[in-house]
Amino acid sequence: VFTCVASVFRHAVGNLPDDVPAGARFPKLRIIHVGGEAIAKSDVDLFKKYFSSQCVFVTRLGLSETETLTYYFIHKETEIDDERVPVGYPLEGNEILLLNDAGQELAVNQVGEIAVKSEYLAVGYWRRPELTRSKFLPVADGGRKRIYLTGDMGYRRPDGCLVHVGRKDFQTKIRGHRVELAEVEIALLDIPEIKQAVALAHEGGSGGARLVAYVVAGGDEKLPARRLRALLKEKLPSYMVPAAFVFLAELPLTASGKIDRRALPAPRRGRDELESPIVAPRIGVEIVL
Repeated sequence: VFTCVASVFRHAVGNLPDDVPAGARFPKLRIIHVGGEAIAKSDVDLFKKYFSSQCVFVTRLGLSETETLTYYFIHKETEIDDERVPVGYPLEGNEILLLNDAGQELAVNQVGEIAVKSEYLAVGYWRRPELTRSKFLPVADGGRKRIYLTGDMGYRRPDGCLVHVGRKDFQTKIRGHRVELAEVEIALLDIPEIKQAVALAHEGGSGGARLVAYVVAGGDEKLPARRLRALLKEKLPSYMVPAAFVFLAELPLTASGKIDRRALPAPRRGRDELESPIVAPRIGVEIVL
């Protein structure tokens, strides 16, 4: 059994040699257990490419305050129709709620904050009573059950399967539009030449946020930013296409193996690779502007 976070799985599998037959790779490995970060369809493709038919790929949703909440089992024959991979169905004793900003429950396929109604929750946060009250809510009918607001965003499919779309604090606004950074990352990871990717919002000099993508290429050849933009425009609206790309040899990781977003370098100032050449100002008004 191999258990890890998604970024570790991508790094490990992305460095496997291509000249070994799939059935000969880790023949005794039965379960790949991945969680801790959003799982992309490209992760499932890596599993199907490099591991034997006896192996099962398992995604899950779990937090320190709740332990594991859901499981989803993927075999070689499992079809993933969306870029997002489900995290599965709730385990017994846990009721999953999807709430809007007003705390109201949402319908099927509507994105909201994932909340857990259960009696199997952490007591609270040590010496932080205000944070405990804001995250652990009482249930109106009393009893031992409480509601925990996870800070994760997701939606429920018609069959009850939960899909995780990212952290609530990983949402941002670009030009007045709400952007889910995990959705941008999943679109980047679907590009074959990209091995790892992270999207962040950086405040610009004018006060508005701009979207920046940090990319680790799968080969030695440099990826033109122009080509990446063109590919992303086929999947994302224009406001979700990064304004700048930062190419790195590897992404910084925390001690637990997750991507350390705080350690990512700030994008360089100046112009990124443009789709058309710069035109110098020609008349007085343009010069002043």
